[in-house]
Amino acid sequence: MHELMLRTPEDYEAGVELHEATLAAMMRGDPEEIEREMVRHLTHVEMIVEDSLQRTPRRRLPSFLMPLAGESRPAR
Repeated sequence: MHELMLRTPEDYEAGVELHEATLAAMMRGDPEEIEREMVRHLTHVEMIVEDSLQRTPRRRLPSFLMPLAGESRPAR
């Protein structure tokens, strides 16, 4: 997996940025911000896997299960 994630200098830079943003969100302690950064982080990983393996690593979630950009999730 490591070889898939760090294929190019751009992949390396993106990975560092994603880790720094995720860590900063965790340090601020805002659950919604942490979730946004984790989704962004995992989306990046999934895109690399899709590109490298030429297939999706999982089934696509229906749009009604994902919050729209800028919206928070309803209270549980």
